Amino acid sequence: MSKEESFINFRDDHSIRSQSNKDMLYFFGNSKQSLKNDEKNTRLLFNNIFNFFNNKLKIKEDNKYIKPTNVKFHKVFGWVLYGEKSKSYLGKCSINGNVNIQIGNSTYVSGTCDVNGSENLNIGSFTSIANGVEFFTSNINHPLSYVTTFNLHSNSRLVEDKINVDLPNFNNEILNLQKKKSISIGNDVWIGRDAMIMPGVVIPDGCVVGAKSVVTKNLEPFGIYVGTPAKLVRFRFNQNKIKELMEVNWWNWSFEKIKENKSFFDTDLSNYKGNLKNLIG
Repeated sequence: MSKEESFINFRDDHSIRSQSNKDMLYFFGNSKQSLKNDEKNTRLLFNNIFNFFNNKLKIKEDNKYIKPTNVKFHKVFGWVLYGEKSKSYLGKCSINGNVNIQIGNSTYVSGTCDVNGSENLNIGSFTSIANGVEFFTSNINHPLSYVTTFNLHSNSRLVEDKINVDLPNFNNEILNLQKKKSISIGNDVWIGRDAMIMPGVVIPDGCVVGAKSVVTKNLEPFGIYVGTPAKLVRFRFNQNKIKELMEVNWWNWSFEKIKENKSFFDTDLSNYKGNLKNLIG
């Protein structure tokens, strides 16, 4: 398969009609009711996706976030975002809500993920996000001090059937619980398969989050976290090495500079005793 054959033009009529390209339609979770085989609804969904790329999504380039200059759908990698010099891979995400996404250079989502809520999801560069990760930028808690945790007031299923119950106190508690909180993820972060990232947390540079872990509070740079809730297992490096890495900020380098400094990336730091800057040309 050539590079050109790997991509689908999501504005192309043939792509819109093709039943083999349903992965493209997975993107907009809050429009799944439009997933019908008729062309009108499919076109509406594609327009919603296009508007999201134009208004709610930015890619990092030269230490600032800009609107993508181009967006393509790759048959394997999913949505690929382009800047003038940068590229990021959003995968086959489902966007549920009115969230704003800022994603760094070369960061990728491998497979599917769910992004929920109405605040911001900010992701740095060279970050690896495995399949099945869920992000929540709004709380999803249910009231615990009432007769039931079930939302009789505004559950969309009951509202559609017109059998919901007017419960103003219960609803106020729901609104209090649904506070919007942005998520901030740093550079060179690795988030394992099926992890859940809860509202308001900060996952700083260099962190590793284990598969199926639930992150409920802010983490420390270059820490390795696993479990529910996620707890620190150890740090990737000693504090001196972490400080040096934070000073180098290699994730802001161009690929030309990365290629010029192969020894920096090809050195086992667990055995290296010198200053990291000595490895940089």
